[in-house]
Amino acid sequence: MKHGTWSAIIVTGAAALALAGCGTAAYSVPPQPPDAAQVARILGATGFKAMAAGVSIGVVSGGTAIWHGKLIGIDTFASHAALQDWLPAAEELGVVPSAEGATWVAYPSVSGS
Repeated sequence: MKHGTWSAIIVTGAAALALAGCGTAAYSVPPQPPDAAQVARILGATGFKAMAAGVSIGVVSGGTAIWHGKLIGIDTFASHAALQDWLPAAEELGVVPSAEGATWVAYPSVSGS
């Protein structure tokens, strides 16, 4: 083969490898929803205390914190759909969200602890 042919093969091969590398970014792990402690930090709440997971249906992590001088509960969910499933049941118990994200909710604490 001539020198020009090898150069074309090498350049073509390098381009194919570069394109293959670009495709891997599409398979990266999606960002995980924040846990309750992270939500407390996002809100600027203080004194976060973690609660056991699974206390409420669909809750991945939960806890309490002080926000604007009041005790709040914070619950996080694996997905927005799980949060949407939780809201009607919580509202029946008198839980009214004070703040809400795609996968978390903060509300005046009903436990008092």
